[in-house]
Formats: sequence, structure tokens, C-alpha cells
Amino acid sequence: MGFLDHQETLTAAAGEKAADIMSSRSQPSAAYTVFNGTVKRAVVWTASFAAVFSGLSSFIYYPVLQLLATDMHVSLQLVNLTITSYLVVAGLAPSLIGDMADHTGRRPVYIVVLTFYFGANIGLALQDSYAALLVLRMVQSAGSSGTISLAYGVISDVTQAKDRGSYVGVLMGFTNVAPSLGPVLGGVLAEKAGWRWIFWLLTILSGSLLLCIILFFPETCQRIVGNGSVPATGYSRTVVSFLRPRPTKEESQDAEGQTRSMAKENSRVQGGNREDVMCQTP
Repeated sequence: MGFLDHQETLTAAAGEKAADIMSSRSQPSAAYTVFNGTVKRAVVWTASFAAVFSGLSSFIYYPVLQLLATDMHVSLQLVNLTITSYLVVAGLAPSLIGDMADHTGRRPVYIVVLTFYFGANIGLALQDSYAALLVLRMVQSAGSSGTISLAYGVISDVTQAKDRGSYVGVLMGFTNVAPSLGPVLGGVLAEKAGWRWIFWLLTILSGSLLLCIILFFPETCQRIVGNGSVPATGYSRTVVSFLRPRPTKEESQDAEGQTRSMAKENSRVQGGNREDVMCQTP
């Protein structure tokens, strides 16, 4: 008799748990992101374009190695060392930059690394010494190599896993074009305008992108703005956002509450999924 009572108790408890799970799933949950399709595409395309600089800065440089050796009055082996130093920094910087972006936000890190990259390109276009070439190539690498990890972070911020493939495809399309486009641009510019115009071209492209990010690129890191409903503050705000009226304190609190509710709801649903599996296990 005691065994039957125990079985009935377990059955009742399982039924109540299943009812709670179904109830939680029937309730509307906060959106993963408040960014609409147009904004998401614009953000991902901007991040993907920034990621091009990592490969482009490397491959556009190869056609001018002999010209640099001649103008700098150094051996080709020493010029090749600037490639090695570039790749060493490119292997170390992304992990540091990605971790920084997770804690401080994507937008300020983008501004910092692109500012370094922009300044390095101006210096490379103007320098006349091998020492400056070697150092500035490392600075250029530090500014450009982290943009790929930043782009992956942005994509994970604004898209769910089920929709992420198409956006990652955009990123890969941009980054894969650099190995084929870089040598062509480098060879044409070196022949028609001189090797300095390789760096002036990168200066123009990175400067234009940096200006767009400062003006328009929103903060997407969910640790900072949640699903986008929490207003950004300080350096995480775009210049354009300063021209719009700030939300009231009550609206900001509502947005923060929605973000917390979203996190709790996601955790509850995930817990419900685990309970379903346990209930179904014989």
C-alpha cells in the first residue's frame, strides 16, 4: 500500500511540473533582440566590412616588398621580417580584444582598435625608415586583427543560433575576398601611384568606417544593453543618439526589468527542457 501511495505522489508531482513547464512556455517571453531586420543587417555588414582589414592589410602588402627594400636601403629579408611581426601580433591580439569587448562593449573597442589602425596607416604612408615600418606594421596588425573576433561577437549579440548561419555567411564572404583582392590592389597601386598609396587607401577606408561607427554604430553587447532595450550610456552611445531625447528614468527601469525577465525566462525554459528529458528517460 505504501508503494502505491509513493507512486501516486511521484505521478502527481510530475504532472504539476509538466503543467508549470507548459504554462511557462505559453507565456510570451522577451525578444532575443529589439533590433529589427534592417538594423541587424546594417550592423552585421558594418562589422563584416571592418573584418576585411585583417586580411587585406596583409595581402595588399606583398606586391611592394621589393620596392620597400629598395627605398629603405635594406635587404629583402629584413622587409620580410615585417610580415612575420605582423602575423605574430595578429595571432595574439584577437583573444585580448575579444575579451575586452565582452566586458566593456563592442562599440568602444571598435573605436579604439580602428583609431590605432587608422593612425598606423597614416604613419606607414609617411615614414621613411625601416624601424618605423617594423613598429607601425605591428600597430597596424594590433588594430586590424581583432576585428574578426569582434564581428563574431556582434553577430551572436543580434541573432539567435537558428538565424546565425546567413549572417556568418556575410562575414565569411567579406573576409574571404581579401586574399584575392589584396594583391591585385597592391600591384595596381604600386605601379600606378607608388607603394605609399597602399597605405593611403587603407587610411581612407578605415577612416570612413571609423566615422560611421562613431556616428551610427549601436552598442550590441548584451552585458551592456541587454537585448537592446537598455539605453547605452557614456562612450557606448552613438553620436546620433545624443540628438534624440533620452528615455525617462521609469522607461530605463522598465527596459532593465524586461532584460532581467528575458534572462530568467530563458533559464526557466532551459530548465524545463532538461526536466522533459529526465521525465522521458525510462
